[in-house]
Amino acid sequence: MISWSINGNLGQVWVSMNGAPDILFAEGISGSQVANWIQTGASYAFKLYAGTTHSQLVNSVTVTRSA
Repeated sequence: MISWSINGNLGQVWVSMNGAPDILFAEGISGSQVANWIQTGASYAFKLYAGTTHSQLVNSVTVTRSA
């Protein structure tokens, strides 16, 4: 489960698997979304951006799934 909250602004959560280009994962002021497709041995970088321009990074986290 990936959860986010951004103060008073629309936010977009983007994800990149193993350094591949980002793809849009979710958007909204706040929320939670299941990421049950995360695979063992892969690395996923989730990045929260303010607005919809994919340019103002607010926060990020890297997720890996243990065996």
